[in-house]
Amino acid sequence: MTSQPPDQRSPRKRGGFLLSTARLGTSGWQSRSSRMDITDFNKAVETALRYFTLQGIEHADLRRALGQYVSELFAEGETRPLMLANRAIERLERQLEAELELSLETMDVVFNHA
Repeated sequence: MTSQPPDQRSPRKRGGFLLSTARLGTSGWQSRSSRMDITDFNKAVETALRYFTLQGIEHADLRRALGQYVSELFAEGETRPLMLANRAIERLERQLEAELELSLETMDVVFNHA
């Protein structure tokens, strides 16, 4: 059996799920499949959830949003669980801040122009 470079090996199907990622090579974009271990995915999501819980923020939709962000970040090339958690936290905090700002602006319009 000849050894192939990691990008050309067929992905394994145990213990994880597959995500398609694209890398910029010397000849342009190259598509490849990468395997994210479900343990790393769960570790990243649980770490991020713990952060929000310690901040006093608990909501049923947090897990789904964080899972989506972790998946997106993995597809962008990040594979380390702690970095995935940190970046997902940053993205969700930005989203929550934007939603709060929008709701405050909406309240301002309603109460000041009524």
